Formats: sequence, C-alpha cells, structure tokens
Amino acid sequence: MPDLPDLQPYQRTLWNVLCWNFPADICRTLEDTEHIYSDELHSLYDILQSCRGKVPSHLMSKLAALSQRTAVEMVDALQALDITGSTEEFQAMRESKPYFYSPDREQLWHNVLDLFKMEYLGRHSDGSMREKVSDFHALHILHELEMEDKRCRRDEDTSIQNPAHAWYHEMSDQSVAWCLRRLAPLVAKP
Repeated sequence: MPDLPDLQPYQRTLWNVLCWNFPADICRTLEDTEHIYSDELHSLYDILQSCRGKVPSHLMSKLAALSQRTAVEMVDALQALDITGSTEEFQAMRESKPYFYSPDREQLWHNVLDLFKMEYLGRHSDGSMREKVSDFHALHILHELEMEDKRCRRDEDTSIQNPAHAWYHEMSDQSVAWCLRRLAPLVAKP
C-alpha cells in the first residue's frame, strides 16, 4: 500500500492492526465473543462489514473519517481482545503489509504472484507452462487472469500483481475459495 498520507498516527496504527489481523477474522472474533459492550468495537464492526467486497481505499477513507481519539479507543479495545501486538510495534512497521479482508484473499494474491514467477502468466510467458495443465477450471482461471493482465497493461490500470487490484477485493468469498482450490496444484511447492 502507499504511504497512506491521509491517515493520522493512530488511524495508521488501526490500519496496520487490520492488515495484520484481517477484518474477516476480527469480525468473526467479535461475533464469537460474548458481552462486548464497547461502542468502539461495534462501530468498528460496522465499518469492517461495510468494507467487505470493496477496494482498500474504501476502508482507508472510513478510517480517515475517524477522530484520533476514536481510533485510539478502537486500537485499545482490540488490544483488550488480544488482537494486536504493542502499539509501538505496529507504528514501527508502518505500512509493510498490504490490506486484504481475509487470509484467503491474501493467499490468492500470493498464488497469482507465483503464477507470474512460474511463467504461467505475463508478457514473458510462452504458453508452455499452460500446456501442462489439463483441468479446464484451472485453465479458465489462467485465461481470465491473462486477459485481466493484458487489459491492465493496455489501459495502464492497476496491475493484477498489485495487491490493491479490485479483483482481490470485490470477488465473492466463494469465488476466492474456488480459485484457491483450482490453482493450488499449479503453485504447490515441491
């Protein structure tokens, strides 16, 4: 992610907590925890639910709208649930990890990067790697990724290799799981 110039220090800290702990997991923890009376956690839950299926800039704008005091209280409330390290650790990390709503979405991004490295995709691929793939669904995903990569290069749009690409954020959870399952054999480490 970029340097997040629009976020104040504790908004940045909250951003980092969300990036490292994944909003989907935080929401699940809140849903599974009894007796949560914190207004800040309920507000954060609403924010995270409203950002589901949206690009990272949507969450960034929601966090930028929070007062510093509210952001501090949210970070403290999350820390009380053991959803963070020390505040200093997260401030020192700055924006070192890209935002994804769930670990599966981040894994999909890593798989796509691996597909480029292995030359299944990209302008340097000659198609020989794809000839080894027999599963229609995996080939179809590769086709879709290749078309999106070409479109992005042609239109100078956000690269499919960029973690901020809308594809990783707007796809349904079921589609993400399906893609992960189909691509797993291609990116499996020997």
